[in-house]
Amino acid sequence: MSSFGYSQLSVEEGFNLIEARNYNEAITLFNAIVQKDSSNLRALNGLAQACNGAGDLPRAFQIYELSLNKDSLQSDIWVAYGNLYYNQGNRKKAANSYRQAIKFDSTHVQGLNNLAMVHKDLGNYDEAEVHFLKAINLDPTYSLAMRNLGDIYLKQHKNEQAILWLEKATSANPQSLYGLYWLGRAHVQNNNIQQGIQYFLKVLTQKPDLPQVHHDLG
Repeated sequence: MSSFGYSQLSVEEGFNLIEARNYNEAITLFNAIVQKDSSNLRALNGLAQACNGAGDLPRAFQIYELSLNKDSLQSDIWVAYGNLYYNQGNRKKAANSYRQAIKFDSTHVQGLNNLAMVHKDLGNYDEAEVHFLKAINLDPTYSLAMRNLGDIYLKQHKNEQAILWLEKATSANPQSLYGLYWLGRAHVQNNNIQQGIQYFLKVLTQKPDLPQVHHDLG
């Protein structure tokens, strides 16, 4: 087997290890690939992802930066890099990374959704709404953006709009517990108490120990 074929096979094996949450094994494998071929960006990005999964955030940051220095046009990696900052609470750097993703690919729905999330967290609801709608227009099945848009309307007590988008979100992804929960809250907030309770009960059927639902049920 050629070294190229072996390398590609190993990269796929590495991502399978990540999916199985065997992060340390994935790190060992990706390290070996990158040492033999430092230009293998997929392996480099896999190494960063595995480091993140293993909790080695400084190294994950370092490797994503190395990858982006080699090829700055990787929109998916700008999003992954931004997510590291987002999860650390650094909204400014996260937003900058998401903007880079959108700069190089204006149709990147995850970049648009995540940038909207930063605006949502900061209370910039108008700006968040714009980016969520862009993501949904690009991918009408993108339930995450629909759910987040519905939550914005819920926070603003725009109950009818919240119900509309949360119904779309849960229709696209019936397993979304947050979508069902927020839809229940929107109905309760809109004085449709019994309908709201039905959605809360749907959530509890799947996750009986969810504290927010028990709180809202009283």
